[in-house]
Amino acid sequence: MTNTTFDKSIRYDRATGDFAAYLDDNYIGHFATYHDAEVALDQVAYDLLMDGQCATAAATSSAIASASLPPSSSAAVSATPSASWS
Repeated sequence: MTNTTFDKSIRYDRATGDFAAYLDDNYIGHFATYHDAEVALDQVAYDLLMDGQCATAAATSSAIASASLPPSSSAAVSATPSASWS
């Protein structure tokens, strides 16, 4: 059995009041709530695992670009990342 892990990161953007989601340092999108960002990250990670695209770290980065976000009432707000606070 192969053990696959993901680095999930959610950063609050004070300028927009949204949450930016990143999976393995790849930008996924901006979401209205922290929960929406968590759900989107979980869905993308799950899709990558089910598609068998997580054999290597390099495959993960390229697969994230082609993964689809789950449909939700608060879809990604912006397609471009912005600065986050520390």
